[in-house]
Amino acid sequence: MKALVTGANRGLGLGICTAMRDKGYDVFAACRKSSPELGALGVRLVEGVDVGNPEAIAAIRNALGKDVLDVVVCNAAINISYAYRTIEELKLEDVEDEYRVNTVGMVRTVQAVLPNLHEGSKVILLTTSGGTLGRNPLRGGSYGYRMSKGGINTFGFLLASELRPRGIAVRMISPGPVDTDMTRVINASGIVKTAIVHGHVPDPVTAGNVVLRQIDELDMESTGSWIDQTGKLWA
Repeated sequence: MKALVTGANRGLGLGICTAMRDKGYDVFAACRKSSPELGALGVRLVEGVDVGNPEAIAAIRNALGKDVLDVVVCNAAINISYAYRTIEELKLEDVEDEYRVNTVGMVRTVQAVLPNLHEGSKVILLTTSGGTLGRNPLRGGSYGYRMSKGGINTFGFLLASELRPRGIAVRMISPGPVDTDMTRVINASGIVKTAIVHGHVPDPVTAGNVVLRQIDELDMESTGSWIDQTGKLWA
């Protein structure tokens, strides 16, 4: 099994790469710059990939060549807008950056890998619930991050419909809170407190294995589905 994972150098992306490596996947690990932890995994490093930049398409395609991918995990994302408590404080240039990386970056990644997909391939979009599926959020803030993830959900539903005739399955996965450096920085800000402060939050490799199980379960009957870390499914 061959897979591409974006945002692979740390956090959940690194956890997914580790889980895949442990299960025998041949992993292309794409990121802007590798980390010592990623370098130690023995996966194929694809550095210089900033999904927010149009040049990412060429970088990904050059790295893949004619290799056929079974799984693509679009994970790369940023969260800047957590730092603003109110709409008055919110800097729209930060919101634009979040859309550029989180939403457009995922579309760009899919465009890059389409020539390498085949009937039976799976495309995974890492997303969040965060009030983006018609729910009222439990807390405010993180405007750009959560809005951009809402865009990812819409993209995933549209993409699944288009790729269905090609036999390529699509799933949006919300991993829930994960104990990562980014989550710790957000918590340390004192502006947002995620579930990590209450414990029971998985480390990246544990969360990566949950994501991998949900990838394994995906088939053409469940394409276009949105699923969270508990297994709750939105068709």
